[in-house]
Amino acid sequence: MPLLILLLVASAFGASFLDSLVAYADSLAPNAKLGLSVRSARTDSLIYNHNGGDWFVPASTMKLLVTAAAINSIPLDYAPKTLLHFEGIKKNGEFSGILRVEGRGDPNISARFYPDAFFVLTGLADSLKSRGIDTIRGILNFDTTFYKGSRKPAAWKKNFFDSWYGAEISSLSFNDNCVLFEIKPGAKDGDSVAITVIPDVGYVKVKNNIKTAGRGNRIKYALDPVNPEFSFSGTIGAKFGAYNLVLPVRNPAAYFKAAFLKSLEKSGIVYVEDSLVYHGRTRDSVVFNGTPLKSILDEINQRSQNLHAEMLLRNLGAWDRKEGSADSGIMSERLFLYNAGLPAADFNIVDGSGLSPTNKLKPNSLTQLLTYMLKNKFGEVYVASLAIPGISGAGKRLATAEFADKVRFKTGFIEGVHGLAGYIFADNDTLAFALYFNNAQKVNENKARDILDTLAARIAKKYNEENYGKKIAKTIWQSGRNIKNINERINFFS
Repeated sequence: MPLLILLLVASAFGASFLDSLVAYADSLAPNAKLGLSVRSARTDSLIYNHNGGDWFVPASTMKLLVTAAAINSIPLDYAPKTLLHFEGIKKNGEFSGILRVEGRGDPNISARFYPDAFFVLTGLADSLKSRGIDTIRGILNFDTTFYKGSRKPAAWKKNFFDSWYGAEISSLSFNDNCVLFEIKPGAKDGDSVAITVIPDVGYVKVKNNIKTAGRGNRIKYALDPVNPEFSFSGTIGAKFGAYNLVLPVRNPAAYFKAAFLKSLEKSGIVYVEDSLVYHGRTRDSVVFNGTPLKSILDEINQRSQNLHAEMLLRNLGAWDRKEGSADSGIMSERLFLYNAGLPAADFNIVDGSGLSPTNKLKPNSLTQLLTYMLKNKFGEVYVASLAIPGISGAGKRLATAEFADKVRFKTGFIEGVHGLAGYIFADNDTLAFALYFNNAQKVNENKARDILDTLAARIAKKYNEENYGKKIAKTIWQSGRNIKNINERINFFS
């Protein structure tokens, strides 16, 4: 039965309308659990609740919490810093001592907002040149103590760390702690296959056993669990063209170091390692301010960047509780919920990104949070950080919905879990909604997304159509008010 039938069900907005939609959605995914909460921001009351008081795994819609807590605690002009500390002496063109590179959680040392991935590191190297330094003799110290705890969240599944979305976490991060492998087949079967590492800082090691053969792409890869070593095997067809693959690196601070050394080399600065060199107190420091909080929020809520969400969680802990750890960040989230009068007990928080399947929340409580944020003094910033159908974030989700311009949303997906939450705008109210499928391992991913998108689109359509109809009726009524003759009035309103 086609999903289009969903668009033809029921005629009145309210319980019967949504009951019909929910019943049909349930019939399309009988083995999955559906949750739906719709709340009026104007009255701060539930309009509809289907399993809204039950626990659901939220996937990436959990990011709505860390971004909300951050907006309420951290100034909007906050920008994570990267610092160079000169602990030694400068004589002529040589700096002798310890050059300490301190990371304070900037997630955007990459080409995301800059001309290339090396832009920030080149700027740091230029700060050395501006001081007349062409040689560093001593120790390069890469300080990641701003963050406490493991680089790998214990609550994540092990296989996540072999994918770009599960990159390890460090307060010194470069290029999202990932590399891109460009794989090009040979001209004919049997030819060698070329693998290019981008950006190439001499950090990763590649074992290439791919053959040019066949017509498609049957490439396999494996990552060493500890070292930055990648093994590739399989085949790729000569006419397949280039194939790009983004993978995470191990030990991101060491990756950052390799990139920094490459920047020094490009800038003509010589580094001579000498562990016996004299060093003393910090004599000078250089501070590079990264992109501001609002840019970080957009990356998290529109493009669902897990690394950025985890770094924001730790930055929140550092700002609020003077400790850059996940535990401190989670405590800050809980205090935010408590101080806002929101049910903190309805959020089981284990990370910032929602990647862990042990995160849980209740849809009714999430819509309560969304309603609170809409009325918050930073509400416009929060809403603006969400995806706009067909314009920013989340690809083509809801892009063709009739009232797509009335929707702002955040998506979520991990195995067996689909989420969609956000706002639906109308003239006299705003609806906060939270939609979930859990235990959906047997439901096709595209089908599950289509069901949730259709539910949200149908609610937006119905709610806005009713208001549009009322507006037309009011205009007609006002236009006919001055018609005195009863027969003329009957004809006009007919």
